[in-house]
Amino acid sequence: MGPYSIKTYYWCEAQHPLTSSLPPSVSLLQKTHSSPVTCHATGFYPSGVMVFWQKDGPDHHEDVEYGETLPNKDGTFQKNTHQWSSGKATINVWFSSQLV
Repeated sequence: MGPYSIKTYYWCEAQHPLTSSLPPSVSLLQKTHSSPVTCHATGFYPSGVMVFWQKDGPDHHEDVEYGETLPNKDGTFQKNTHQWSSGKATINVWFSSQLV
């Protein structure tokens, strides 16, 4: 590769410092028994993440609020989902590591 390719590579690196995928860090939060359970996924790159709530096997969408995927200051992303109904649930976080 010639100097042009190397210069282009450094330019791309400066514009997009995250050149490899990063999986999300996931936590569950609840302030009180009457407040929703929040699934907080953060620190992932690229932005492709899906959060599914399940109750007794099938996906559960009732009383679930899906937040937007938002950027973090370091170039990674975060997403919150809130489940308002009580009872046990399984939370599945699917992360696409495909860089476009």
